[in-house]
Amino acid sequence: MTFLTFGYLLYPLQLALYQKLIGIEEISWNLPIAAKFPWDISPNPGYKITYTAVCFNILWTLLYVLCMDTFFFGAIIHMSACFQDLRAMLAETDYNDTQEDDGVSLIKDGNRQTKYRLIDCIKLHNLAISFVQDMEAVISLSLFVSYSIIVFIICAVLFQASEHMMSNQIIRDLMFVVSAFIQLLVSTSFGGLITQEGEEVAFAVYSTQWYRQPPKLRLYYHLILLRSQRSLYLTALNLFNSSLQSFTQVISGSTKAFALLQTMQDKRSY
Repeated sequence: MTFLTFGYLLYPLQLALYQKLIGIEEISWNLPIAAKFPWDISPNPGYKITYTAVCFNILWTLLYVLCMDTFFFGAIIHMSACFQDLRAMLAETDYNDTQEDDGVSLIKDGNRQTKYRLIDCIKLHNLAISFVQDMEAVISLSLFVSYSIIVFIICAVLFQASEHMMSNQIIRDLMFVVSAFIQLLVSTSFGGLITQEGEEVAFAVYSTQWYRQPPKLRLYYHLILLRSQRSLYLTALNLFNSSLQSFTQVISGSTKAFALLQTMQDKRSY
């Protein structure tokens, strides 16, 4: 998307240079996105100032999205690693045997190690859940801003593409929209990974031989199982979850905003 953005920004200059080389007297000074200003952008330095301002806004938006995605992906990978370590620790509890005497479970060395390992699993599980909740509180507003920016970009570029239906610029606009869709899809897919990792902890508990453990040790499995029943989500101001379902919601919001702009543009043309 970064290369497409720079190509998007440099296209008006390339078009002006091409028109100058082929000898066109009245060069059309375009902007990267369709925008209206209360001054004439054709003569210099009006065009230079306007073009610089538009490029600065686009690059600032791109930088914000890239920084947010880098931080978001790093946090998701770290949280996923915590749940994967938890599942690995649960799997190791299957190697301990139990022994019964007169109906009373005797905790031998193996059972004692299982008990301590299960306690460590509970601590790690609580720590991972607390980390997800703290991260959700920190990143919630940023996710909302990031998704709002993507909605604005998609809406603006679609509106731009509607103005270039009969020109070769439509290909450039559609490629930029597709790249924004892909970025949004990757972001929401990573967000849904936390929910999936949290739910797989319950399957990891069921996959162990918990039924061979004494009743006192089964209580620890039960505690982990109960805590994993609550789904974990990263939300955008609690308006929607960062998941594939949010991908469809953002796309729907973008198309509705585009339809509104298109309707307003059609009314002005009459």
